Amino acid sequence: MSPDPVAVPGAGGPEPGILAGAPDADPRRWVALALLSVAQLFGMSLWFTASAVGPEFQERWALSAAQASGLVSTVQWGFVAGTVVAAGLNLADVLPGRLLFAASALLAGAANACLLVAPGYGVALGLRFVTGFFLAGVYPPAMKMVSTWFRSGRGLAIGTVVGALTLGKASPPTWSRRWREPVRNGSSWAHRARLRSRDS
Repeated sequence: MSPDPVAVPGAGGPEPGILAGAPDADPRRWVALALLSVAQLFGMSLWFTASAVGPEFQERWALSAAQASGLVSTVQWGFVAGTVVAAGLNLADVLPGRLLFAASALLAGAANACLLVAPGYGVALGLRFVTGFFLAGVYPPAMKMVSTWFRSGRGLAIGTVVGALTLGKASPPTWSRRWREPVRNGSSWAHRARLRSRDS
């Protein structure tokens, strides 16, 4: 679902997000906001999956506290790398936002799920980096899509999505303390985010 563009005089083509008639009159924008918020909540739940099960990973692989925290910080480095690559390739303008969001959520969820069979710390660290790398295709496209839908009330819309993002990041510690459950749930939520983004 995306806004119906109309031609703008003097421009080379239609301008996305500018609706015929009164601005922001399309009631579908609220449905899109709800879907994007849910998708963001699901997708970003992968960020702190490792921190939710850090003690289990420490015991399993005899990790130090610094090594265990590396499973979280590496996601941030992956996110930075993914953002740089996406900006360099101009993916936000080359690919439809829904496609970029859905593909990124799916790949991030797959990388996270591989933690279930990771043979050691080094592989797990690489998987967390890859997870963060693909999460760079989840957050920015959602911001762009919601900004396209909302010209007035944009602050409320963006605040809603950011709130969903925050809840998503905070959700893993509330799941089962069995180490496989947060990992499995995070990947499952990311898959659901992909499905929600296709409807937005």
